[in-house]
Amino acid sequence: MKITTFLLITALIVFSACGGKSKGGETGSAPAPIVEDGKKPETGSNKPGTGSLSELDCNQVWKDYISANRKGTISEYEVKSEYNLVNSTFPLKPVLMKQRNEIVESNEVQVVTKRTTATGNAKDVVTTDTRKSSEMIAKCEEMKKQGLPVNMGTIGLPAMIEVEKDEFITVVAGTFNCNYKKMKIDSATNGATSTYEVWSAKELTNSLMVKSIIKNQSSVNNQTMNSTTTSELIYYVIP
Repeated sequence: MKITTFLLITALIVFSACGGKSKGGETGSAPAPIVEDGKKPETGSNKPGTGSLSELDCNQVWKDYISANRKGTISEYEVKSEYNLVNSTFPLKPVLMKQRNEIVESNEVQVVTKRTTATGNAKDVVTTDTRKSSEMIAKCEEMKKQGLPVNMGTIGLPAMIEVEKDEFITVVAGTFNCNYKKMKIDSATNGATSTYEVWSAKELTNSLMVKSIIKNQSSVNNQTMNSTTTSELIYYVIP
């Protein structure tokens, strides 16, 4: 898998979720939830995802998605991607970048996100991600048939939940009370297996991803490569 592929995967994760007491975010008229000092995280036991796929309403999944991605929502992340070639002494420099996501349109038909990516001294790259209801609902129905977990944010990545629990986490944007999931993602294209960890909001009405970690092992030019991509929330605005 090429390095650019990891950045594309990273771009998907910004549609996940988290919430709490923020130092770097704004919540408009909605008050920021308070994290009690000294309160220990809820541990919870390891468990798979719950709910019956046969009973899942894909139209409602889409409605929940647009509700969690309202127009005017802004999130900014620091992203660090580290690479290591197994059995090689050749060092690979980590890739550092910042990513800003702004929801510029959100309605029953589509959700449009303007994404600005800055890497080092290179010119900022601005892209637009458009998710149409007809396409996303169709993908949701197909994943139901295959018995795969459904999530509008990462709907193209079949994932099996290995661990799920509640815990507090602190990043630049503040301290958040989160739902944590650890998932295994198998690639149908090159046989690579990834581990995806994400901390998701429990308390913000409009949920935002606070942190995610993607670990992947793949083959590059007949060499095994391990990679780790970490994204952390540094700023957010919720309308």
